[in-house]
Amino acid sequence: MTAYLTVVAALQDRTIDSLRNELDGHQREEAVRRAITEINSVASMARRGYIYETLHSVTASTTVACDQSAAVLDTDDITIGGTVGGTISVATTPATEDDMALGSTDIEFAANLVAAINAHSTISKLVYAVSDGVDTVTVYSIHPGPIGNLITMAETGSGFVLGAAVLEDGAGDEVDGLSFGYNPKG
Repeated sequence: MTAYLTVVAALQDRTIDSLRNELDGHQREEAVRRAITEINSVASMARRGYIYETLHSVTASTTVACDQSAAVLDTDDITIGGTVGGTISVATTPATEDDMALGSTDIEFAANLVAAINAHSTISKLVYAVSDGVDTVTVYSIHPGPIGNLITMAETGSGFVLGAAVLEDGAGDEVDGLSFGYNPKG
């Protein structure tokens, strides 16, 4: 047991960044194999070592600023996901899921966009939107990881200002933590 505590103490002295660097990319399998070998080499015959790495993915996103002071027309629209997704248009009298109303303020305009995105039968399968009481909407990919970076955004007119033409910064399999220990044989 003392040998186990020595190995764990040595591993705990390492920073998470050094563990992440060692476990990133093609080095991950070798680093995990080495850590398991270290743990197993100090284990008694009645116990075996285990190691788990906790992974997380980052969800791609972008922002949409809503500005109805810029002469928004019924022809202003936002397209999310290209032909796979759909288009939401500003309408004086919204009649379908592809329509959204303006609002009395930019904040209300943003809230209407959030509601339209989240209720749309096709777009809501790709993304979801949030706005925390401001005139800017954040659009997130439904699926975490780099796949979200493929979702396109486009706008026509002056009512919407996109943060980017695609959702950005989606990433996958970032090492978030490691767990070491022993299980009884059996």
